[in-house]
Amino acid sequence: MRLTACLAAAVALTTLSVIQQSNGACDVRPKPGVKPKKYPDMLKVYENGYKLTAEINVEGEKSTLFFHEYYSFDFKQGLLELTYRGITTNILYLHHTEEIFVFDNRSCVTFPITSPPKLISPLLLRWSSLFTGNNTIFGPSVLFLSPALNPAVRMTFQGSDEEVRGIQTIKWATCLKNSDDPYEVYFVDKKWNYGYGTGKTIPLRVRHGKVVTDIMRMQPYVRDPEQKLKIPMFVGCQRLARGFPKPPNFDNIPMEFHSELAFSNPTVNGQYSYTSHLDIIRDPVNNIFSHIFAPWNTGSGKLDQQLSALPETQTIFDVTNGIQYLKVPHYFGYEPFGRGKCYVSSRKDFRPVVQLPDNTTLSLLDTIAPSYETLKNANYLGIHVVRNAPVHVYEIVTTNVPVSGAVFSHAVITYCYLVEWIYPTFTSQRNLPIRVSMRAYSTNKNLKIPYFWFTANIHDISTAMEELNDKMNVMDCYDENEASYTWFQMGFPYTDMYEEFLRYSPQIKSKFLATFLRTTSLSPMRVPRVLVDITENMIYVTSLILERPLLETDYDRKKNFDLKDHQLKFGVVTLDECLKICSSADYPDCKAVAYCGASCYTSSLSSGGVDAGIVKSTDCTTYIKNDLSKKRKLPLTRDAIRKVETAVKESKFTFTVEDSTTFVVATLVAESTDDSLGSLSMTFRGDDRFGTPHSHRRDGEELDGFKTYSLKSRLLADVDGAVDLGSYPLNDCADICRDRPDCQFFSSCLVDSQCVISTIPARTSQWIETKLQCSTFAKSVKDNFELFSGISLDVGARKAVMTINDEECARLCMVETGFDCKSFDYCGQAKDMHTVCRLHDTHLREFGEPSKMNKKSLESCMHYSKKYLYDFKKSASNKTKASARTVIGQVTAEECAKQCRDATFLCENFDHCTGPQNLGRGDCMLYEKVDGAGPFQTVFSPICSSYSYRGDADLRSFSNQAALHSNATAGGLAFFLLLLGVGIGVSALLAYGYYKNRRLNRV
Repeated sequence: MRLTACLAAAVALTTLSVIQQSNGACDVRPKPGVKPKKYPDMLKVYENGYKLTAEINVEGEKSTLFFHEYYSFDFKQGLLELTYRGITTNILYLHHTEEIFVFDNRSCVTFPITSPPKLISPLLLRWSSLFTGNNTIFGPSVLFLSPALNPAVRMTFQGSDEEVRGIQTIKWATCLKNSDDPYEVYFVDKKWNYGYGTGKTIPLRVRHGKVVTDIMRMQPYVRDPEQKLKIPMFVGCQRLARGFPKPPNFDNIPMEFHSELAFSNPTVNGQYSYTSHLDIIRDPVNNIFSHIFAPWNTGSGKLDQQLSALPETQTIFDVTNGIQYLKVPHYFGYEPFGRGKCYVSSRKDFRPVVQLPDNTTLSLLDTIAPSYETLKNANYLGIHVVRNAPVHVYEIVTTNVPVSGAVFSHAVITYCYLVEWIYPTFTSQRNLPIRVSMRAYSTNKNLKIPYFWFTANIHDISTAMEELNDKMNVMDCYDENEASYTWFQMGFPYTDMYEEFLRYSPQIKSKFLATFLRTTSLSPMRVPRVLVDITENMIYVTSLILERPLLETDYDRKKNFDLKDHQLKFGVVTLDECLKICSSADYPDCKAVAYCGASCYTSSLSSGGVDAGIVKSTDCTTYIKNDLSKKRKLPLTRDAIRKVETAVKESKFTFTVEDSTTFVVATLVAESTDDSLGSLSMTFRGDDRFGTPHSHRRDGEELDGFKTYSLKSRLLADVDGAVDLGSYPLNDCADICRDRPDCQFFSSCLVDSQCVISTIPARTSQWIETKLQCSTFAKSVKDNFELFSGISLDVGARKAVMTINDEECARLCMVETGFDCKSFDYCGQAKDMHTVCRLHDTHLREFGEPSKMNKKSLESCMHYSKKYLYDFKKSASNKTKASARTVIGQVTAEECAKQCRDATFLCENFDHCTGPQNLGRGDCMLYEKVDGAGPFQTVFSPICSSYSYRGDADLRSFSNQAALHSNATAGGLAFFLLLLGVGIGVSALLAYGYYKNRRLNRV
């Protein structure tokens, strides 16, 4: 600090503050005839305070010391500005806190008033009075105040004297110890009309030998209008006193604000200034930080070419999960990022920055958006006025400058917060920030100004997090496909409030989103779109869910390694799908996966750890969960949806709609859900058994309707029964096989999408070949049958064969051509193993008269009845052109088929009409077949499917609702229940009762 020159020149004044009477050669006797006059008491003249301008000259020397002094008796604090040979030093002193701040334009040193530096101490005047208590003054005013405050000093009135600077004066004088020169104080003579704004007594000059102090101007100073008596900002003054207000803590308060940035670096950019705009969102609930930064602009000069090419960017940090989204809009001049793109990356460190015009970068967390841990030790500089508002000012001095790209000695960061009694009407939050400034200082001490300065003026502050999913929309970071996008719809029933809900639709959207995020633990970025559709009796809310990003970074990759033990196996999956399996909540014990070609294997690594759980393999790469996977809280979309479905089933997904007075208008309770997981692009699935979209969802290890026959294999296309269909993805290939009754097997490949189907029910290894990118699947026809819990007592069959399991038996029933197979019994404990699988041409068996049966020949079997929907042929997008005999509401197509088969009239045709808004359930219309009438005609209908019966009705009695069973049947069953005992009897009775009573009430 450059204080030495100024203070050395001022030391000539040091003896003046301790005036003592002298008996030397000094003679201050007044002229004859001059009457004594009391020395002016300036403290009474300027009772609130004063400011003055003075200069000190030494006769015979060509140097001048300039002063500006301010003092407030109200605040008991003052400021002295000294300028000597172009160097300015400031001394601020606060009597109440006993602090002295000595500062220039780049540094500040603090001293206690009770122990000031020796160079300064003689310039201080401390006294005590009955009315004002203890006081302290420092500066040239001490020269004319000391005589009035020291009762031991006798100032002799000299009368009117010569003019000083053309002004008539009166003079007092005294003699000092060890000095022959008198100490003379000149005041303006009141008889002289000086007329520049005051009639108070004004000191004009103090002379002592060759040292002449001229008071150029002195006037009252009240309430510090120039803010001269504030602790200076930007120079790093430290506080010695304690007990000041602490800075506000916003760590747990959501905050969104805009700020205008200003920057200047005279060292690099000259005197040009630059401006920009910065928007910040900090959401502590989800631990998300977002900032949008606009390019720098300047009114003069030229920006660096690279800097001027930067577009406006948005950077979003998911802090908890260590993920950064960088959004770059459509911008022609910025080639490195392309045009309108978004980039996702895994970041261990969370350090949002902005680039400054001098090509350095500024850390936002250490400047504009600091944590309380950073702020709590800041120095309190008191209340200042900033942007015409009173603010609390806090300051941090740090040698760890939050700027990269240059070397600095230190930086001073200043924070301004509104005082408690000033706050915007739109929020009740106090002490909102309105400005953050930083001055960075070079290691070059000869540099008199900051290396650069930076200011952010903050405005439009909000503590309510609204529409974050839109403000932090990261849809551009994802490819628009079914692996990344999932549409999810929820239905909320209501009555008689259609117009009200139309008005409240924005509130419904925001309340739904808050409840949805809370239920699913998803971040706002994962739900970028929410659509509200209000019908006459339902509110449908549709949301777009983005998949969990950067899943691969949760795993450590080990190439050419396989898992020693495989727990789950999946065929024809991508690496992303394989990792999702292990990360799913369905498999919490999964610790690693092996990806081999296009097959996925999981392991819990429960025995021996990682090294013991993997083996060398040239075909596989193993992925092992790392520590990041444990820290991240990123549910998969399927897991998030499952949480919502559970909440809906338990009637716990609710939210209220309120009017402007917060009166609850309605409480909405979710009733239904639907989603597009595994569906065709941008469509919802249906619950129709033959509808392809829903079958694309993969539950567990298996495709819907199929069992994995062999991984890393492919059907040979040149053998009997095999058909090479060309290139079809897995789901499409499965759809083809599912829709073809003769298809029993298919193989699919991930890379080339080769699809091969086989119509032969049984296959052996000679019909398949090894292929890493492929897998072979067998149609799971058992799912087409309904298993009746209980035991079937089989006494006969249309056909009996030997099979290895019930799946093969079901397959034989489906492909049987000799008769219409509608059910089968699987008798695993059959006496004759060639009759394990027994096929029937009815859904349930007729046993006849019990007395005629041979009890010894009866065997216990499991009965499977083909689902009734398979008795009908489907015609999609068609509706029967006739009047329905019966209409049943809100049932599935399978339930509708059963109602047609159980109808008391001859029903061979039915329609099932549904749409996305019905979430898979719809109207069932049954049509009566009139004897002699021709087939029903159909018309096009986008939401209906028409079904017609494939064959003749079996054992139907239209006068009895128990059409498939006679009284003898029931009697026979009851008889055998008694024979087999109570245990088996109860089981069989339940089975029969289950079938008899599965009827829906007609409407």
